[in-house]
Amino acid sequence: MSTSNKDMFEFMSEYISKSDIYAAQAIAKISMFIFKRRKEMGLSQKAFAEMMDVTQSMVSKWESAEYNFTIESIAKISEKLNVSFDLEFLTENHYFAKNSKNTYKLPLGARGWNFRASDVAIEQEAA
Repeated sequence: MSTSNKDMFEFMSEYISKSDIYAAQAIAKISMFIFKRRKEMGLSQKAFAEMMDVTQSMVSKWESAEYNFTIESIAKISEKLNVSFDLEFLTENHYFAKNSKNTYKLPLGARGWNFRASDVAIEQEAA
């Protein structure tokens, strides 16, 4: 069965709201950035927490996508890491572009869900 981006989004939106999908992806991107940045700096979570002036538990929440970031918290994190951030607004056609495996990936918390366009089956990724 061939499925368009729009059809796939409509199928998913029966179970997940658009705002939940957008928020989950944004949180996952921020979490992954923080994790990668800490690793690039060669710091443990504890050392990173000290540098960021937060608890190690907070760093763990950031990295596992268990923290609902605010614009203010992102700005503070960015300032401490000496980076800038930018928001990007996309049309749904650009947002749900297929990857090379003809799969739509939506990170949700520490896990992810794959939505296959070929058969509209849902598979949970391994953690």
